[in-house]
Amino acid sequence: MAGKKRFVYVEDVKGEAHNGGLVKPLITPDIIGSKGFRMVVAIYEPGKGRENHRHPSVEEAMFIIRGGGVMPVEGEDIPIKPGMALYIPPGAKHGYKNTGKEQMMMVAVISPPRESYEKA
Repeated sequence: MAGKKRFVYVEDVKGEAHNGGLVKPLITPDIIGSKGFRMVVAIYEPGKGRENHRHPSVEEAMFIIRGGGVMPVEGEDIPIKPGMALYIPPGAKHGYKNTGKEQMMMVAVISPPRESYEKA
């Protein structure tokens, strides 16, 4: 693992615009050299979020840091709020929307680390 960093600061990562939000890759095979997972932080403005989708062979864990909203998972609307952790198994239809008045920030861990998904 020579030459790879072992840490990264959120403020040092540029990120990519995504559906009214910003997704910043933190720990990935390219950035840190992780093998079995990818970690990102996602920040969404009020009223914004990610459309329903599914990862056929990827599991995902999320932790809500700030803000709140709703996360439809397989047809069940789950209210989300800070301090909450969620698990999305492979193939489960899910999305999320910031229904609050402040930014929603979450950390997502995806395994395996590729970001394959299909709209649901």
